[in-house]
Amino acid sequence: MTQHAKDFIMIASTTGMRHQSVALIYDEHPIEIITPEVDKFYVVMYQADKTGIKLLSPIMKPAMEVYDRLGRFPSYNSVTTITRQIRRLLIEIGIEDEVNLTKTIFGVGEVKVTKKLNEIASSHVCRASFITNALNLRMDRNKVKMMTHQGMNDGTAIFL
Repeated sequence: MTQHAKDFIMIASTTGMRHQSVALIYDEHPIEIITPEVDKFYVVMYQADKTGIKLLSPIMKPAMEVYDRLGRFPSYNSVTTITRQIRRLLIEIGIEDEVNLTKTIFGVGEVKVTKKLNEIASSHVCRASFITNALNLRMDRNKVKMMTHQGMNDGTAIFL
């Protein structure tokens, strides 16, 4: 069960894909791209459910290692199941980090709470991790937005 979560984390956090997109690449195969400088890398083509746009996403080494080990990309049908598996993995490896959250409750206003990451992590934190890592590597914000199709809010992405 936790290997399935590890594989998801390797794919989603190195591509920036949402769960829905990771699920779509199950039947896809990496396409080799060779640049004029003879650099080689891989991409996967898929059509995003949310936008209907055909996309090419780069497949980084950790995701290619998952593909090579399994001979295909894993199947991820249920976002609820993969979220449970990610949380179980975080518990299994002893992640005890806490996260400060601000919730808005009707009639009360903003309430600050502290929770363990292994209680709130979801498949979407991999996407946030990708965005954070790209920005920390000083990748142009507009390119990150184009890659992730997202309006980013500073300070909301977290590391996994």
